[in-house]
Amino acid sequence: MSSSQIASGGPSRALNDDQADQEMKKLIEFIRHEALEKSQEIKLKADEDFNIEKAKIVREDSVKLEQNFEKQVKQNEVKKRIVESKMNNASRLAVLKRQQELVDQVFEQVEAQLKKKVEDSKVYAKLVQTLCVEGLEKLGLSQIDETQPSVTVRVLVRNHLVEVARKSVKAAEDEFKAKHKKDGLVASKVKLDFDTSEYLSDNSIGGVHLSISNGSISVTNTIESRIQLCTEKALPMVRLSLFGPSPNRKFYN
Repeated sequence: MSSSQIASGGPSRALNDDQADQEMKKLIEFIRHEALEKSQEIKLKADEDFNIEKAKIVREDSVKLEQNFEKQVKQNEVKKRIVESKMNNASRLAVLKRQQELVDQVFEQVEAQLKKKVEDSKVYAKLVQTLCVEGLEKLGLSQIDETQPSVTVRVLVRNHLVEVARKSVKAAEDEFKAKHKKDGLVASKVKLDFDTSEYLSDNSIGGVHLSISNGSISVTNTIESRIQLCTEKALPMVRLSLFGPSPNRKFYN
């Protein structure tokens, strides 16, 4: 069957040139129209696919941007906290340093006053006597009995305070013996030996150093040691007086 018969839909018959041209134009128009529609469908499909892919890329990029932003925010928060922590620590250390300086000044003033007290020979003599008796108690000499041999206690004092301390050491021995004689103890076996071959350090404010058994057992009862002991005990009270209660402290004795 010829193309002219298909186009006309009628029985097969001969077409002249004009009719053949008309039929050809119709066929070309039909093909062009079909091609145009197909082209539009392809374009629409391509645009649709493009928009879908574009939306997908935009969505993925948006998620990445949001994640990166959140990550950056968290990193900035961490950096901020680190900086704040460093600043707070530096501030706290500065405050603690200043507080310690003030506390040190208080005890330095106490030490200076004690040094002035030591310059008074009567005050110092009584102090040495008291420190000697305390030292004998710490050595455990109040507990000796009849079966034990006599004990010689070696006594060291400051070089330039020897004469002041000499009478005080003898008075301390008498006081100790009198005190423990009442307890039925043989304190008379204790003898204090005033050593002039060796002295306390020149940096020492004063006081005594007692030793027995060739120095294997000793007690340092100097003014510095007592200041240190008092400092440790009084430190919380001094801090409380100077700075008030600590806001970070939850429990108190």
